[in-house]
Amino acid sequence: MSDNNTRLAGMREAADFVAGKADDYANQFGYSVGGTLCFDRQEKMDHYTTLTELAEEIRAMASNAASALPAAAPALAAQVAGNFDDYVVEQFAVAMKRKLAAARDKGRGGWNYCTAEDLSRMLREHVEKGDPRDVANFCMFLWYHGQPIHAHQSGEAGADAWQPISTAPEGVPLVVGWLDSTDPENPERHDFDCKEDGVWLQHADRYDHFCMVAPPGSRGPKEDAPYLVWMPLPSFATQALPTPDTEIEALFEGRAENTAVISADSAVNSREAGQ
Repeated sequence: MSDNNTRLAGMREAADFVAGKADDYANQFGYSVGGTLCFDRQEKMDHYTTLTELAEEIRAMASNAASALPAAAPALAAQVAGNFDDYVVEQFAVAMKRKLAAARDKGRGGWNYCTAEDLSRMLREHVEKGDPRDVANFCMFLWYHGQPIHAHQSGEAGADAWQPISTAPEGVPLVVGWLDSTDPENPERHDFDCKEDGVWLQHADRYDHFCMVAPPGSRGPKEDAPYLVWMPLPSFATQALPTPDTEIEALFEGRAENTAVISADSAVNSREAGQ
C-alpha cells in the first residue's frame, strides 16, 4: 500500500512539475489579447499546448491507477486530487460519531448544558488519557458553544495539583517533585527548577558542580534529573502585602508618633525639674 501511495504521489508531483513548466513558458513567451493567451509563433503555441496536455494525461493516469485499487481507492484518489485533508477530516468525523454513540449507549450525555470551564477541564483530562477522538469531541463541544479552551481554574486538577513530569512546559519556573530511595520513611522531595531545551537548569548546575568538586567515589546527583511530577508556582499573595509606599509611610508615621511622645515626655520632665 505504501509503495502504491508513493508511486501515485510521484505521478502527481510530475504532473505539477510539467504544469509549472507550461506556466513558466507562457509567462516568458506568451501575451494576452482580450484575456486569451497568445504567442508570436505557432511553434511556441504548440510547445505550450504539449506541456499542458502532458500534465493532464499524467493526472488522468494517476486517477485511473488509484481507482484500480478498491480498498484504498478513496484515500488515494483524494490524495491525487489534492483534497486529502478533506477526506481525512470526513473519516475522522465518522470516528468521532462512533465514539459519541458508544458514550450515549452507556448513558452519557448533557454536554450541551455544560459550562465552557467544565468542558475545558474535561478536555484536559482526556488529553492525559490519550484518545484523540475524545479530545476532538470536547473541542467540538466548545466550538458549538462558540467558546475557546478556558485556562486552568483555581482548584482544578492540574492548576494546583501534581502533573506528570513529561507534560512540564519549558521556559517557566516550576515546582518539581521526586522520591528519594535512600529515605524510605520520608521519600518525598520538592524543589524549584526550570526546563529549557529539554534540560532542567538547576539540576544541571548542581550536577556540574558535583562533578567538579566531589572526591572520587562520592555520592551525589545523577546526570538525569530525578523529577517525577510538577506543578505551577502558586500565585504570590500580593494583595495581602503592603506596597513599598505604604511601608514607608507607616514607618515615617511611627517615627513621628514616637518623636511626639518623646517631646511631650521631655517637656513634662523639664517643668518638673523647674519646679
